[in-house]
Order: sequence, then structure tokens, then C-alpha cells
Amino acid sequence: NSFVKFTGAANPVQALTINTTTTLDNTTLAPNLGAGCTSGSSINVASGSGLDVSAIVGGGGSLIKTGQGQLQFSGSQANTLATSTGVKQGSLFLNKVAGVQSLASTTVFIGDDTAGNSATLDLGASGQLPTNVNLSVASTGAVNLDSNLSGNAQQINSLTLELGPVTSSTVNLGAGTLTLTGNNVIVNALGGGNPTAAAINDGTLALNTYNNQTGVTRTFTVADGVSAGTGADLTITSAIVDGTGFAASNLTKTGLGDLEFDGITS
Repeated sequence: NSFVKFTGAANPVQALTINTTTTLDNTTLAPNLGAGCTSGSSINVASGSGLDVSAIVGGGGSLIKTGQGQLQFSGSQANTLATSTGVKQGSLFLNKVAGVQSLASTTVFIGDDTAGNSATLDLGASGQLPTNVNLSVASTGAVNLDSNLSGNAQQINSLTLELGPVTSSTVNLGAGTLTLTGNNVIVNALGGGNPTAAAINDGTLALNTYNNQTGVTRTFTVADGVSAGTGADLTITSAIVDGTGFAASNLTKTGLGDLEFDGITS
């Protein structure tokens, strides 16, 4: 096993640049996530290895994390990489100081739908992503909002999940809170007869931002893709709250799939 730490100067403008050279295209990353998927340059961290980048990461290219090892963004200065980001394999651990963005990307893809691969986006503190970020989690992908079990909080614009022939998307909230700032949670299916549901587990799922005095309606569109008699297509064990403290929020379910609320919270 090996671990490498990359640091920059004391006050760098930009210490690690992701350029616009394409080394992986979108069909290589995640062929089932559509034409808007990431293409760009990769950072490969081998299985059993780790790379910790506390320098500022910027540039005009898209970043794709490959290899089964862990790439960590740490430190106290925000990264400026604003193009799309993908995690094909292994872990991308966003672990800057709370409220300091590890990614400025508003589009993040996790997983590649390849059997035998797994990909995770792990958050070590609150506010690691822009509040208008769109997360697309492939069938081989997972998001761990609260990796350090300290009650992390993150706002996102939209969440897209996927039912796959081997596994399905998982979002683990731990003791944290995931807040929706946009209207859509979507579950897509890679064909029918899939064995497991997509899942949003534990923690709190807030339908609106705190102190927002305008009520909202969030739409959950769930495809029918799990084998008949196996169970729901999307299960949510998280506590669902309106999030505002002022205005009621609504949840509308569409699509032919089944949505199941489960767990010990409500």
C-alpha cells in the first residue's frame, strides 16, 4: 500500500491544473448516463494506494477519477475546477474544511455501470460541493454524505439514480442532511428485471432550504426496473422534512416504478 500527498505553495493561485486534453470520453466513463456525461483527463490511483491533494485544483478540463484507490481533496483553500467531474472507479474523498468547496463542478457523475467496478463520492465535511450541483449516480456508484459521522450537510440541485443488472445506486446520508434546491429526483433503469432497488439511506432528506418562506414541490420520477415481486424501485429510509421551518413542501411521485418509505424515522 502507498500514500502520496501533493501540496502547493503557501498561497498558490493554482497548483494542480487539469487541462482540456481528453484522455477518456463519455462512453468510457458511463455509457448509460447519456450524451451529457463527462469526458476529460483522468487521475488514476491504484487499488491499495492513496493520493491527497491539498493544493488548489483548477483548470479548464474535466476530471475523471480512475483506479480503485482513493483520491482526496483536502486543505483550507477552495478548488476552482468548475467543469464536470466523474468518478469511474474507487473513491473521491472531498475533505476540505467545512464550507470550503472541494469541487466547483455543477455536474458530478459517480460510477460507470461496469460489472466488478465500484465508485464512491465521499464527503468528509459540510459544503464540499456547490449548492446547485447535479449528482448522477450510476448503478455501480454510491454517495456517502457523512463519511466521518459528524452530521455533514450538503445542498444539491438534482439527483439521478440508476437500477442496474447487478447493483443499483445508493446514497448514504449517515447522520447528515441532504437538501434539495431543485425539483427533481430521477431513477432510471437499465432494462427490466434488475435485482435491487436504488436507495437513499438514513439521515435527513430536506425538500427545501432552511428559512425559505416559499413552499416547493419536489418531483420523484421512478422507473419500473426491479424484478416483479422483489420490492420497490426506490427505497428511502431517511427522515423527510420540509426543511424551511416556515412553508410546507410537497413531494410528487411520477413514473411506473414503486417508491417505498421505510426505516424508523418519518
